[in-house]
This record gives sequence, C-alpha cells and structure tokens, in this order.
Amino acid sequence: MSHVRPMTEVISAYDQWACTYETVENATRDLAAAVLRHYPLPMHDRDVLETGCGTGLNTTYLAQQSRSVLGPRWLGRHAGAGPRQGRSTPGAVGAV
Repeated sequence: MSHVRPMTEVISAYDQWACTYETVENATRDLAAAVLRHYPLPMHDRDVLETGCGTGLNTTYLAQQSRSVLGPRWLGRHAGAGPRQGRSTPGAVGAV
C-alpha cells in the first residue's frame, strides 16, 4: 500500500496549515524567533538565504538586519514569503 500523496494534495494541505501557522500557540516556532533576535548575527552587509522560511515569519526581521534576504518558495501559495512577500527596508525580501 502506497502512502504517497499527489503533489496537489500536499500543496493544498500546506496552504491550509500555513494560514494558521502564525496564529496558533507554537513553542518551537516562538523559541526559534526569540533565539534569532537574541543572538545578533553579523549580517548587516550580507545577503541572506533563508532556506527554512516557511510562511516568512522571520523574513522581515532578517531583511531589516541584512542587505537582502531570499526565501525560496517550495510549496503552495503561502510558502516562501507568505504574507510578507515584497520589499522591506533596508533589505529586499523575495521569493522564488
């Protein structure tokens, strides 16, 4: 018996999950955001590739701290930059 789902089903499930990701309680997500902000990284004059950007929760923060940030869009309409797609000063935020 195969447990492989069609890609359209996976994308649909991701979109449903992503719409609520930032609004439900999630200690792991909140800890990751807190650690990122607590331990400053030297990225002021650097370009950042955010490989695990998901809905883009930390993308705006990274763009404000760096020259630019790119969050690859892997699945669904919410993947990659999510609601934060666009330009953020001083860094550009993008999704591919």
